[in-house]
Amino acid sequence: MSSDSKGARAAAVTPVSSPERTTTVLVDLPGWITADDLAVAFPPLGGEQIEAFRRFGEERSAAVGEVLYRRQDSHPALYVILEGRVRVSDDLGGAHERGIVEYGPGVFVGEYNQLTGQAAYLSAVAVTPGRLIEVQQARLRELMAGEETLSELILRALLRRRAFMISLRTGVSIIGSSYSADARRLLEFTARNQIPRSWIDVEHDPGADAMLRDLSVAPDQTPVVIWGARMLKNPANAELAQVLGFAPAPAPAQVVDLLVVGAGPAGLAASVYGASEGLSALTVESAAVGGQAGTSTRIENYLGFPAGLSGADLAARAALQAAKFGAQIAAPIQATGFQPGTDVHLVQLSDGTQLGARAVVIATGARYRRLDLDGLADLEGTGVYYAATPEEASRHAGDAVAVVGGGNSAGQAAVFLAGRTRRVYLLARRDLAATMSRYLTDQIARHPNIEILARRS
Repeated sequence: MSSDSKGARAAAVTPVSSPERTTTVLVDLPGWITADDLAVAFPPLGGEQIEAFRRFGEERSAAVGEVLYRRQDSHPALYVILEGRVRVSDDLGGAHERGIVEYGPGVFVGEYNQLTGQAAYLSAVAVTPGRLIEVQQARLRELMAGEETLSELILRALLRRRAFMISLRTGVSIIGSSYSADARRLLEFTARNQIPRSWIDVEHDPGADAMLRDLSVAPDQTPVVIWGARMLKNPANAELAQVLGFAPAPAPAQVVDLLVVGAGPAGLAASVYGASEGLSALTVESAAVGGQAGTSTRIENYLGFPAGLSGADLAARAALQAAKFGAQIAAPIQATGFQPGTDVHLVQLSDGTQLGARAVVIATGARYRRLDLDGLADLEGTGVYYAATPEEASRHAGDAVAVVGGGNSAGQAAVFLAGRTRRVYLLARRDLAATMSRYLTDQIARHPNIEILARRS
């Protein structure tokens, strides 16, 4: 559960001038995390913002040692600190407990799961007597819908905190073999759904055997997922999602006005538009909300975001916007069949459920194009990836990496990895100008850590 300290540093953020009003990061952070990142993740609150929280919450006191929420709690509240200090920790009370961050007055305590309804990944405990504003999840959603400026601040902070959690290898633990297809499946699922986790490879980690003995698990029984006191042996993606508190599966024989298949940008947009017009809308997604766009580290040509944003940020904003209008999103669950009808169309799902809808939008997007190479499948998830996120970058920080492709996704991946790995080689069949947006080709041409290897067809 320990974080990689190479190129890391401890950091502290002082929201205001008085020393007692500080947010202190207690762990080493990767070198790519900047002071601006920290300022976004731990923003100081002004008086008007605190009063807005007060309108949607209740003021209360907190005693020393009081646990405000614990890892695995299904509906943790968000807290604004008026007086005192709160520490957020991983594995509270366990053998691997470590403090992550300590908050002082004038900031809020929470993680992204408090917007999604999923179980908490970390624990929060008062380390001094305090006075807090407690905002329950339902009221937090109301605040996010009604306070536009404050909503933006909360969303950006919680998304940045989630990125930090992923980089610190906190959350769930996956133990398995890098040669196991099921282990790679779980790694891809957690990466695509932005689930913080650690990975213990039984093939290379010297402590893996002892850990398996403590768990009474044989190597051939892996992969296993450890989530607090729970151990899941080779869980299906849907089982793991259910344990982590993802959105519940649709009810059998449910009939909605609009059923959207696919939760990429197009599917989420359809959900927002339909629900905003008063339609009952349900979206089903087989992998992760945001689709392939959700794995992009930087999107700069999306309408309405001139400064750019990450795919995870875009997906989170769209999902919250859909939820604000009452749309439902169910993932991971796959649509496997379609039967058109006169008034109601029927859609079969992979779990055997059949849904009815008066209108169906199919927004399934595209599948990754796999190279026709012998043995490629054996390396997927261990050295061959179909996304470039902080997770992949941190695993290969000291390596030279190759990005295969000449489209925008390849360009975004190359630029992202260039700042986090030793060297990036971009392999493309043609000149990039023929297949990639100009803003990306300009960035690639200027970057000293990217080498283009192009072959004209």
